[in-house]
Amino acid sequence: MLGYALFVLLFFLGLLSKENVVTLPAVLLLAELTLFRASVGLALRRGAVIAALTGPALVSYFIVTHLFHDQGSLTTQGILEQLQSHFTLSGITPWEMVLTECRVLFSYLATIIAPLPGHVLLCKAEVISRSLTQPPVTLVACAGALGLAVIGVALVRRAPVVAFGTLYFLTALIPESVLIPHYLYFGYRAILPMLGVLLVGAWAVRRLIARTEASRVPLRLLVWTLGVAIAAYLAVVTYTQAARWDPVRFWAQAHAALPPISRDLETVPLLDILGNYGEALVDSGDYQRAIQTLEMALTASVPWEARQPADGAPSQAGPAPADRMVVEKSEGLRILLGKAYRKSGRISDAIALFQRELKRFPQSAALHNSLGLALAESGRVADAIQSYRQAIAIRPGLAEAHNNLGAAYRDSGALAEAVAQFRRAIEVDPRFALAHLNLGLALMDEGNPREARLHCLRAVELNPRSATAYGALGRVLEASGKSDLAVRSYRAAARLDPMSARAYLILGDALFRTAAYDEAAESYRHALSLKPESVEARANLALALVRAGKAAEATTALQEALDAGADHPDFHNMLGIALAAQGQLPKAIAHFERALKLAPNHHGARRNLESALEQQKKGTVRPDGETRPGG
Repeated sequence: MLGYALFVLLFFLGLLSKENVVTLPAVLLLAELTLFRASVGLALRRGAVIAALTGPALVSYFIVTHLFHDQGSLTTQGILEQLQSHFTLSGITPWEMVLTECRVLFSYLATIIAPLPGHVLLCKAEVISRSLTQPPVTLVACAGALGLAVIGVALVRRAPVVAFGTLYFLTALIPESVLIPHYLYFGYRAILPMLGVLLVGAWAVRRLIARTEASRVPLRLLVWTLGVAIAAYLAVVTYTQAARWDPVRFWAQAHAALPPISRDLETVPLLDILGNYGEALVDSGDYQRAIQTLEMALTASVPWEARQPADGAPSQAGPAPADRMVVEKSEGLRILLGKAYRKSGRISDAIALFQRELKRFPQSAALHNSLGLALAESGRVADAIQSYRQAIAIRPGLAEAHNNLGAAYRDSGALAEAVAQFRRAIEVDPRFALAHLNLGLALMDEGNPREARLHCLRAVELNPRSATAYGALGRVLEASGKSDLAVRSYRAAARLDPMSARAYLILGDALFRTAAYDEAAESYRHALSLKPESVEARANLALALVRAGKAAEATTALQEALDAGADHPDFHNMLGIALAAQGQLPKAIAHFERALKLAPNHHGARRNLESALEQQKKGTVRPDGETRPGG
């Protein structure tokens, strides 16, 4: 009795975690008929016992999910209403779903049997089968699916393992294929059903080995070698796919597999693929391709969005779940497109896009927040603050809006208001790394390095791959007098962002301030290799070389820059310092004077000129000038 009670409890818990556990009664009945060779009568009696055990668990599942799915839940309706909303969202009928899933079934089989790297996809947009002949392959696929079911039933007695594997594969695929019709194909759906295919494969291999037991050794060796080779190939493919995983590459594969866009193409997965690919391209810095991809997604979404009222105003009961997903995806695509416009320098296009969409969806907090970002980047900080406030008024718990409002306040010099908004963002989302970082920087501006350090450390803990967080932590540590720890943070920032000349320049400045002149010079060289036109890096390199006792090397490097046409006051000032360190005061004075001619307000050059003239008068030579990098 205890065993039956435990079975019911585990079945109920399984339903709560993954709904396709509902197939368990059918799988147990299949096992009775095939693997345990029960008669039809015995199988029916045992099936009645299984139904008696699983029935209460199913009823309990429906009651619990109904009680928990209230108006405040992500899903506010029962399973039947949810299924209806999924069909509404997909735009297909149950009959079209059945026809298309017959084709998709063979896609899963092909992926299981031959998992070639280019064919293993998480998400695909399928062409919807409108009838048995549209597209023509639908009729063949339906006949094949029916044939698999017939073969499974026919082999129940002759080959029970094959029968069980075949029928289990078909049975295990049904729940998710039916319950989520707006995604007709999803790669992970085949994971559990794959057990049936593997059972059939294992049966076939075992039969092959049995047939070769009486044969010559070379034939048996060939079978085993082939098996090992296939296993090794799958292991290598799995390892290389995991090692080379990259969001752009991942979604580029799905994008490349898209059929031509038409009214018969699934809309939801199409928009997911284009949206995720566009987002990955934005994050990778490929803004032009991102814009093209996201604009294509918006074009494809127009007929699908037509179900939503033009003003975006929800009914008193709130938008239907299908309509809510339409709105959310529509918002997401436009926000991504606006971000791509911003990152590519097309700020005015981003502002125009968000203002246009807010006329349709005036209650969208996300769009108000995104408009604020674009306005802030265009220098319209006051307008940005107003947009962030509107976003917060609509959705007070939007942590990103509080963080962005704080950044706008900080830019406008209102530090107290900035700190308050950053604290509010962290209150809403304690794991919001950027808000911790911004709060740390604002507290530094307020002269509170101790608390600033705590928040910068938290930002690094939450996002250990953020070069910006490590850079801010270095600044706070240095202000607290912990120069060695600051240098370690700056090194981490440069390591995480190896293509940033600025990161290496900041690291060089920190090393210079700790008197590690050789290391500082190396860091400045790295910055110059990334950004050869950087006047600051070249000037600081010269000063580091002078301090390291390599004034001649500094002189050569600066003279080469000047000879190449870089007639910059900082170069003349630094060259004057290097020449003065070598005792060549007349030449040093000439370069200080040239620096002042180019930049009359260059205070460093003026001080160095005065010092050099005084040394010339006294007949003494100072080892270096008064300029300091990073100050």
